[in-house]
Parts: sequence; structure tokens; C-alpha cells
Amino acid sequence: MRIEAAAAPTIDGVMDEPMWQTAALLGDLTQVIPIEGETPSQRTEVRLAFDSDALYVGIACFDDDVASLRATQRRRDANLDPDDSIELLIDPFHDRRNAFWFQIGPGGARGDALIVKNGQQFNKRWDGIWEGRSTIQEDGWFAEMRIPFATLNFREDQAVWGFNFRRFVRRLDEEDRWRTPSRDVRFFSVADAGEIAGMSGLKQGLGLDITPFIVGDWQAFPDGAGVSDTTVEVGLDAFWRPTPDTKLSVSYNTDFAQTEVDQTQVNLTRFGLFFPEKRDFFLEDSGNFYFDAPRGVVPFFSRRIGLVSGDVVPLIGAVKYTGQTSNATFGLLDAVTDSTVLDPGGANEALDSQNLFAARYSQNFSDEMDAGVIVTSGDPSGADSGAATVGFDWGWRTSDFNGKNLRFNASALAATNDPNGTEDGLPTAFSVAVNYPNDELDWFAGVSQIGADFDPALGYVQRRGVRRYSAGLSIQPRFDDSDWLRQLSFEVEPTLYTDSTGNFETLDINTDVIGFRFESGDRATLKLLNTTEQLDAGFDVLDGIGVEAGRYNETRVGISLRAADRREVSGRLEVFGGQFWDGTRTDYQGRLNWRPGPLFSLSASLERTEIDLAAGSFDVNVASLRTDLVFTPDLSWSGDLQWDNVSEQVGFNSRVWWILGPGRELFFVVNQGWDTRDGGFTPTGTDVALKLGYTLRY
Repeated sequence: MRIEAAAAPTIDGVMDEPMWQTAALLGDLTQVIPIEGETPSQRTEVRLAFDSDALYVGIACFDDDVASLRATQRRRDANLDPDDSIELLIDPFHDRRNAFWFQIGPGGARGDALIVKNGQQFNKRWDGIWEGRSTIQEDGWFAEMRIPFATLNFREDQAVWGFNFRRFVRRLDEEDRWRTPSRDVRFFSVADAGEIAGMSGLKQGLGLDITPFIVGDWQAFPDGAGVSDTTVEVGLDAFWRPTPDTKLSVSYNTDFAQTEVDQTQVNLTRFGLFFPEKRDFFLEDSGNFYFDAPRGVVPFFSRRIGLVSGDVVPLIGAVKYTGQTSNATFGLLDAVTDSTVLDPGGANEALDSQNLFAARYSQNFSDEMDAGVIVTSGDPSGADSGAATVGFDWGWRTSDFNGKNLRFNASALAATNDPNGTEDGLPTAFSVAVNYPNDELDWFAGVSQIGADFDPALGYVQRRGVRRYSAGLSIQPRFDDSDWLRQLSFEVEPTLYTDSTGNFETLDINTDVIGFRFESGDRATLKLLNTTEQLDAGFDVLDGIGVEAGRYNETRVGISLRAADRREVSGRLEVFGGQFWDGTRTDYQGRLNWRPGPLFSLSASLERTEIDLAAGSFDVNVASLRTDLVFTPDLSWSGDLQWDNVSEQVGFNSRVWWILGPGRELFFVVNQGWDTRDGGFTPTGTDVALKLGYTLRY
């Protein structure tokens, strides 16, 4: 229903404005879980209205047991799995693939994300500019949302949008949905969303967002001389839509002071670790660059920009041009890093300024089929100025395979950089896969190959020089008539690795012998892990303790227990034990979460690995403690303490996040490190940053 701007509601979570009484009513929801097709246990009313500038959503979540509502989350982008919540999906281009996702809970927490290719990528680190508030009243909880059209990408002549909505009643572990209330259909399947019509006469203004920011940073260096450094920098992020369906993004003197720290990992494998992108500029419209590559391969990994071998490289600026229509998506990105001095292993090494480029285009040929290309150029390390990667991917899906879902995917990649010259022609990678993703029966099969010298300079590769055959079967029967057991699971996933000529390397068989999901939401799973490995060359597992070349057979058994998130005290416990290379390995993983209310939460985790090999024994411990104080949905503090006994380093990240208004944020961040190798706490560095950004929207 269209309204006049003067009738727009105040976004306070109280639906007392007259326009809500006449706003368009979305229609009844249907239960998906626990009983598919049943009437929901609680009534929900969703009302929609819009003016030329924004979409307004009013949600009334009536409840006959308000005292049992779960409302422990208040912070922006918090995990709402422990709480009651609602989610809505908006597909403005109606391309049945990509969408914007919004979420809010009764405690006030709100979140958003970008959905790419029907959930193949779910980018929850994206933050859009919008408003949302919720309140708890005597007959339920209520929420109001204002989503500016300037936050969404859309085409002016597209009056029909894709839309879906769902509600979680957490104490009952219940999901209710507006459209396609089927267990076989994931909510993130944009292709199966409903429709809202009449979306015409919408405005984005000039389509221009300008966000100047200022950063003050103080660093103390651990050289014993009390040396410190203070800097004040200004920068600018700007976003302009030349047309309603394209966006030009510019970042100058880019700074990422507000970014949360990575979680500590200790690598006990022969392969590299993967850390996700967390920087806002690269997360914005990142779905336009998504490529369906072989597992363990990311042809364009934006985290490579501004980071080389763990050292931060200053980013002078970046330009990004993205677009989406009902038939296609594209993205172009160019970034320039500043010259700097790296410190690999304590040896200073000069790195010149680098120009890094990525381009992606994907075309929809029908509702079921799409194909695309990707191209990258440049090497962040400066080792190969001519480095480039090119790739092609193709996908087809249907939800009408005897009433079930079926998907096919294929991709091929080539990289020009071949430093060792050991391959004939260009180093390449390819994959082909089929997937039958349904509720009680899910299976997949695929094959991929990654060349020995395939090394996309702007990407990530976990394992090279292999051919990978993978399959999986999951059987998960439900028990709708049981008062205590909701679902069983039986899963097996074999993966075979050979070299490019077919010589055996690795066979992994991961089996969930039996899993239980109870009506309470708690879970228990018995697991069996089998690995056969042909090791052609020995390697150090950790600190000079290694294994020799040879064939190894390993069997490990474990149990996983998980207490439902909706409990005030929840968590998980996993214990695995058995063979490991030429010895034994026992793993203990535990996590405890305490959420007494929306103001305070605490989570603690401990991972302990005990390894006994022929060459020696060692233990690995990784511990973390996180505390959140959320004073209001717009003002929060988090403290994250991490330690491991391998590096013997303690790191503490303190982060104050104050949302002054939509698009206006202040961050105060303190990072402190200590060295514990001598039994004490020797400071290794202090970094204090204050960042203020203020978005001007035209």
C-alpha cells in the first residue's frame, strides 16, 4: 500500500500510527517446523506500506506466553539463533537468485545480509543503512522497520519484487513461513519466494552516499624504549548510483580500524588456513564477485588486498563498479596499495606499490540456468607483475525433479603465473558437481582437479596438484508424532584425492553413525572418521615433531553434544580420539554460552589437542573468552581475550560501537598483546584507535 510521506510511522516498535490499520496485510503464515503444513502455534500479522523513499514493515508477533519469549540479544548483527525472531527476504530485481535479507528480534537486535545465488553465499557481514525497533507488550512482541530504497538496488520499471517472510518461536523450536512452507525448500532459496506488486514511483534521490571519516591512532612499540607513534588520518568512502541498477564505490585512504580481530587458529595440517573477509568496503556488493569454484579454491579473495604474509599493507584507495539487472550481475574492482616494508622472518623487504584488479560477470539465461566469467590481475606480493586468472562457471537448478530439488554446477579456471614451469600450458582447475538438497534425503557427487602450479595471485587455494572425487549421502527421518525425538540423522561423506595422473594420495570417510535431534533442541551425534594417507614426503606437524613418508591408516571415534541455543546456559562438547599418523590424537572442544538477558552475555571456549607421535608428544591449547555489554541496540562494548600455548601470546581486543544514527558510527578500539613465554605477561604492543564516520545521503 502506498502512503504519503507525511503518514510515515515513527520507527519505535509501537504500531500505534493510523496507517498500520489500513496497510496491506501480507497473509497467513504456515508452519514448516516442527509439523509441515500445520497452522502456526502463534498468530503473526505482517503489514507493508511504502512511500517514494522507503519500504515500511510492521510485524505483530502475538504470543500466548509472553513470559517465555527469548529476548537475550540486543547488539547489531548478533546471532539471533537463541532468540525469537523474524526474517524477511527482498528480491527487488525479481531475478530469483539474489536478495537482501533483514532480521530483528524482540530484544532489539537487528541484522542484515546479502543472499547470492539462492544461498550459495550468505554474506551476513554486510551492513546496510536502515532502521528497526521492537518492543515486548502484554500480548506479544512487535517490530517496525524502515528500509530506504537508497539502500536497495532496484530497477524503476520493475513493479513486482520477490519477497518472503518467516518467524521463529524459539521455545517451541518452531519456524513459520509465508511462501513455500516446505522443509525441502530453504528460506534462502530466492527462486521460491513469493511476490509483492505495485512497487512503482520509487526514488533513490541522487543515489549518492558520502561517508567522510577521521581516525586517530596511537601505537606503543615493544622495543623497550618506550617508543610510540600517534597519527590522525582522514579518508572518504563514496557510493553513487549512476543508474538505479548500478553503483560506483570509491574509497580513499581506506582504513579498517573498526574491523573485529580474527579468531586464533593453530595449523596441524600440511595446508594453509583460511580467514574470512571482514572489511566493510570489500563486503559491500561482494556477492557480485561470487564464483562457484572447486571446493578449496577462491579465485578472487579480497582479503589478499592489503595483507601480504600477515603484514598489513597500506591501501591508498579502491574503486568498485557493480550492477544488477533481472538478467545479469557484474562487478569491477581496482585497488592500489602503497609501497611499504615487509618483515618476513625479521628481514626487512621492500614492497612497491601494486595495482590489483578483479572483474566478474554472470548472465541468467532462464530462471533455472546461469553462467559467468571472472578475471583477476595483479599480485599483492609483487612477485609476478603479470599474474592473471580467468575462469568460467555454469549452474542449473530445478525444484521440480519429482517435486524435489536438483542442482548441477561446473567451473573451469586458468592462471598465467607458473613460477616453476612444471606444467604444460596454463595451470588450471576445474570442477563438476550434482546435488540433491532435500530435507530427509540429501546427496551429492562431484569431481574436481587443481593443477600443481595453479596459484591465483588474488585468490586462495588450499591444496594443489590433486584430483578430488567427493560424494555424500544424508538420511534424516523426522518423527512428527514423537514428544521427545524430532529427527534422526545418518550421514557418510567419502572424499578421494589422487594426483593428476591417478596415483592415490588421500581417502577421507567422515560418518555420522547416528545423530539425534530432540524436541528440546538439544543434539547428540556419534561420529567416525577414517583416513588413509599416502605421504610422499615427511613434514613437521609442529615445532620439529614430524612424521616420515609412508602410508598411514587412521580411525578416530568421537561424540558431539550440543545444548540448545535457546537455553540461558548453552554450549557444546566434542571429544574425539584414535589414530593419528604414526601415533594417537585426542581432541577436546568445549564452548559455554551464558545469556542471562539482553544487557550481558559471556562465552568461553577451550580447544585441547593431545598428540603422541613416534617423534615426540605435545599438547595444543587454544582458549578464548568474550564478553558483550549491550546498553542499547545502538551502543555496545565487546571484549575478546584469546590465548594459545603454541605462540604463547595473549591478545585482547576491546571494541566500543556506537551507532549515532543510520549510517553514522563511532568506534573506539583497543588492541593489546602480551608474551607469556617467560611465565609473565610482557607487553608486545598496544594499538588504540578512534574512528568516526558520518554518511551524507543525497
